[in-house]
This record gives sequence, C-alpha cells and structure tokens, in this order.
Amino acid sequence: MALETDRTTALHLPSLSITNFRAIDHLSIKRLGRVTLLAGRNGVGKTSVLDAVRVFASRADRQVVDTLLAQREEFMPSDVTDASMALPDYAALFTGRQTLPGRPVVIGPVDGDCSLRLEGPDPDAMPADEYGLLAALAADGTSPVRTVFGAKGRWLSPAITLAVGLDGKAGLADFWRDEGGKEHWAEVNCVSLGPNLPSNGDISRLWDHAVLTEQETAALAALRVVTPQVEKVALVQTELGRAFRRVLVKLCDQERRVSLKSLGDGATRVFCTALALASSRDGFLLMDEVENGVHHSVQRRFWKLVFEASCRLNIQVLATTHSWDCVTGFARAAVENGDVDGLLVRLERRKGKLRAVEYSEERLQAAAEMDFEVR
Repeated sequence: MALETDRTTALHLPSLSITNFRAIDHLSIKRLGRVTLLAGRNGVGKTSVLDAVRVFASRADRQVVDTLLAQREEFMPSDVTDASMALPDYAALFTGRQTLPGRPVVIGPVDGDCSLRLEGPDPDAMPADEYGLLAALAADGTSPVRTVFGAKGRWLSPAITLAVGLDGKAGLADFWRDEGGKEHWAEVNCVSLGPNLPSNGDISRLWDHAVLTEQETAALAALRVVTPQVEKVALVQTELGRAFRRVLVKLCDQERRVSLKSLGDGATRVFCTALALASSRDGFLLMDEVENGVHHSVQRRFWKLVFEASCRLNIQVLATTHSWDCVTGFARAAVENGDVDGLLVRLERRKGKLRAVEYSEERLQAAAEMDFEVR
C-alpha cells in the first residue's frame, strides 16, 4: 500500500535551484523525483549538485561544511592561535571563490520557499561594531560566512570559534541570531556515499544503525543480488579494537568465513547502499558515481532495491552517473516501479551555462525499450 501513496508524500526538495555555488552560476531543476539520477559528462557539475543538497539538508551545519571542504582539501593555513593549522576555506563554496556583497549562495526549491542562503560580510547591511569584530577576527585571511535559513541566521568562522574558546566572549559563538521568526531550523537526515568504497569505519556506523531491524535482512538480500552464495554477514572486532571492525561473510559452499571486500567492489557497494538506505529514513541519500563497482548485469536489480526502499522508508535519493549501463538499468527499474516517482536529469553546458534536461517517464520508457543515448 505504501507504493500507492508514494506520489502524495511530500519530498524535502520537490525541485531544486542552485545559485553561485562552486562552479554553478545558476541551475534550475523544475522537478525532482523520489529517486533522481543525474547524468552528464565528467566535470559538468553533478557532484557539486550533491554537495549543494548536502549543505542544504544540514542547514550549513559547520561540521558538515567543514567535512565537505576537507574532503576537497579546500583549506588555508592560519596562525590564529600562534600555532600553524589548516582552517576551512569557506570562500571555496562560492562561485569564483569569493564572498562578494550581493552574490550569495542560494540553495532550495525553485519557488524560493525555505531556501538556504550563504553570504559574506556586507558593511552596508550590518552594524558597524559587528562588521568590525568580524574583520578583526578574520584578519588571518579566513572568510566568515553568514548562513540564513528562514528567520534565523548565524556566522560560520573558525576564527570566531577559536576566539570564543580562547577568550570566552559571550554571544560570539557562530553569531547565532533569531531574526524575528520561528522558522524550523532543524536539519534533514542526509547520508552521503562517495565514488570510493566506504571505509570499514563507515560500514560499521551504517551497520550499527541497521542491525536487528528489517533493514539488516534487506541488506543481506541486496548482497545476494551480487553474490547469491551469501548465507550470513557479521562485523567482527579486530585486534586493534572496536573502532577497527571488518565485515565477514559466510558462504554456503565454504566453511571458512571470508572478508566482504574479498568478494569484490560490487558486493561491497551494493551492501553499503542497502545499509545507507536504512540510515537515510525520512531524509536524503546522496550517491556519487553510483555505478562504481556494480556490474551492468545487476544494474536493474540494484535500482529496484533503491526504488523500493526509498518508498518504504520515505527517502529522497539523488545519484550521479556517467555510465550508459547505469542509465539503462535505472530507466528499466523506473518503468517497472511506476508507482515510485523516478526521474532522469541530464546536466549539460551550453554556451557556458549549465542547464538541466528532464526526462519524463514516457521518455525513460522509450530509452529502456529503444536503447537510445540520454547521457
């Protein structure tokens, strides 16, 4: 019955507009599905779209933003505490890597309702004492960024945080400010799978969320799509301690337990995707280069797993690919799971402008039946 009501379940982002974020001057996707696959050439901006959704879901939470910047090695040296350290370069989030007045990052639905804004200090739009304090604390070259969502705003700046820790200045931490409303600031659950295989630590965190639930069974069933001989899966502690667990698998034709990773990248990728779906309940699952490690022969069944779980667990999935096999598998799964809203979007640049070409279910069906190119 859940499948029948899927289309009426509100999505966190029914559409998507991104302005001034990384290399995206502006992008408008008029409709997102329950499951949306972004196709396009390398370097067109697919990963930046996932990054933008990740920032939006967290309401630009400092830990999430710092992690994102660290993954891209976007930091700058600083000497704030008389000790050399690397601080996140918040300006790297902006097109042109500059926080210019009047050029905010804006991420949200196309209609502009409940959008997230990131902007640099503007001396003409803020109290002189606050601007002076920001300038003094950022004298080391870091770029404070103001985050605004609804009626709430805050400043993100490693220099501010360090200053509060050192001097205990009340009221400076992140410059939290209620600007007159009662908008809901709460983050939306968001799990991200990168193009590389998750580490054992990442797998452990996902496993702990799913163990002894129906999702553990679903993850085992997903693994059997790639490796039918799997009987059981368990995480065991290594001699290095609980923080260093690894996944062991019992195969029906072998007595000895084997490492999950010994079964190949595809088995690990599919298993982790199933676990990530369990951790994404009522939120987002973002998958970059989703085809990595997944053989073309199981693409349709892989996407069937994603479609069914996204509906059952109320997850909005966005994934990227540049693989024709992945697009074909997605198209066929979307046709077979017609009650779940699946959408294919091709990103392309025309005369330097990024645009989205959306494929309806009818065009997806034609792609699946006629095998024509949509990447």
